[in-house]
Amino acid sequence: EGEVAAPKGEPGLRAAFTGRGATLEGAKPGDAPVRIDEIEAQLRLHEGLRIEKLRLKGPALEAEMTGLLADPQDPKGLKLDVRGRGTAVRTGLRLWPQAVAPPVRNFLVDNLKAGSVDSISIHVAMTGADITAAIGDGPIPDEALNLKFALSNAVLSAAEGLPPLSHAVVTGVVTGTRAAITAPGGRVEMPDGRTLAASEGSF
Repeated sequence: EGEVAAPKGEPGLRAAFTGRGATLEGAKPGDAPVRIDEIEAQLRLHEGLRIEKLRLKGPALEAEMTGLLADPQDPKGLKLDVRGRGTAVRTGLRLWPQAVAPPVRNFLVDNLKAGSVDSISIHVAMTGADITAAIGDGPIPDEALNLKFALSNAVLSAAEGLPPLSHAVVTGVVTGTRAAITAPGGRVEMPDGRTLAASEGSF
């Protein structure tokens, strides 16, 4: 429920709404749907769609974002700031825009199996040309993206054929030109039943 209004003396329209009981598909086929219990949004329709506030809350989700879409000067560009915490890892990956650092996102979607997002911040300032380049594996400016995350109790498959790393603390920084993921400690459950301690992992 909500409303759309044309404030006197202000160009464009303003919209505000709340909702409950939404679901999103998982990050990849086979993932459980993402449940959203509460939605709250404040939008402005003037020179594009300005997201002044979008808050999502669910059993494994707590995130808030602002941004600008469909800017008349760059209709295909994307400006977005996302902040989250207390969110399940697979839910966090679902909220990661597919056009933002696709190689890193795809690696984590395929290999980061479980855990909790202690904190995540995504700052995106991509032009339409940047998005086209990113989807096509081309370079984008370093300043077009700044993504930081911290995970706990993560389960990460570092490489095909290796046992997964579990109980890991994982941190990551991704920009337009580089990505660094570190896992300073964790456990590896070997096929023969042994448990190994892993340390100083980095990708």
